[in-house]
Amino acid sequence: MFKDWLNSQEQILLEQEKDFAKNIFENDFKNNTLSKQQIIQFLAVYNPSLQCFLKNTNENLLQKKIVRYYFSNDNFFNKILIIRFLETTEAIKKFNLLYELYEATDFTVKIEIFKALNRLNFVADEHDAFYFTQLCKTFVSEIIWAELAISDIAHIPSNQLANCLKEYSVACKNHLLDILKVIHGNESILVVQQVLNEADEATEGNIFAVELLENILQQRLKNIIIPLFEPIPQQLRWNKLSKYFNIYHLSDVERLKEILLRDFKLINIKIKQEALLNYYTLTQDENIIAAFAYSKLEELQAITNKIKSSTDNNSYLLKSKLIEDLNLNKLFNTQYLQYLMRDAVAIEQKNIKQNTHHQHPIEKDIFKPILKITNPSNKQRASIDMLSLGILFQLKY
Repeated sequence: MFKDWLNSQEQILLEQEKDFAKNIFENDFKNNTLSKQQIIQFLAVYNPSLQCFLKNTNENLLQKKIVRYYFSNDNFFNKILIIRFLETTEAIKKFNLLYELYEATDFTVKIEIFKALNRLNFVADEHDAFYFTQLCKTFVSEIIWAELAISDIAHIPSNQLANCLKEYSVACKNHLLDILKVIHGNESILVVQQVLNEADEATEGNIFAVELLENILQQRLKNIIIPLFEPIPQQLRWNKLSKYFNIYHLSDVERLKEILLRDFKLINIKIKQEALLNYYTLTQDENIIAAFAYSKLEELQAITNKIKSSTDNNSYLLKSKLIEDLNLNKLFNTQYLQYLMRDAVAIEQKNIKQNTHHQHPIEKDIFKPILKITNPSNKQRASIDMLSLGILFQLKY
């Protein structure tokens, strides 16, 4: 996959740049999977102070050190590698650690935590099952919320937000099934998941999946999960679930405002970006623009800058263009590319508007293999952390 992508970049990458990228990938990602030792070496790149622990033979001490980096370093690729490391040691199955990791991060990383648990065929002890049952309720609530939001914004001109919310709903359903694997076992729920992913909402396959869930789920979960997958009208589904959840509608403007105020750990940033654009289009509310102009999230700050200045000349939007010109948007899901832009791509600062709080001088990091390129479409110079890009290719995101 990496070689095919690299060979397609004749217009963007010079020959020496392609050779540089190829050498990095062949040296660091020559196997199909990441070994434990390889993960540790990569983590030392994201956390240079780990270098002095690499020869430490005390596994417990090394693990404690690595876990600390999960909480002190917000880099997405750092967190993913730590989850992979804890999967190799199976420490991620320890409930207290699992709980801390899960509660401290955003939705995309939460998904990765349960993927790791599922790969280990982990099933929770009875005394821990209550927590996972509560997580099921949380994500049923999120799926309902997304459906209601899609309904409430049906009349706004752009359909981008609705598409993002539909993707979020699908992701929540898959995550819900991954959580159920931890409660009921991997094999039985995996069959349900495969049937649902292959079926549309009105097929016999969908009905079969519901019948399987009827036979697998505990009664307290049946009442809230079965209606999500039943081939019934949406309003009937909401009526059934209204016994357990708050079903409410808002005006399009109020719903957009609610999306903007939601916890960023639950929904991906693209949803908030689209909500901000649509909210401003409908209201011309300068106060909301002023509020997000200093957001800690680069993506939201960039949108407000674009609205205020009507220009694409800010670092985040230039990163987005570079990703498109490199055709990476055709290879990876949007949420993972957001992390690549945030943590692994830097734009040369000359004559462009920088996003305050979000300058990542990765080109100055001597530990990272940095590819420097000039995008021929706009002559913009940029730096890409090839280790992070390599991880995306290796893990097939």
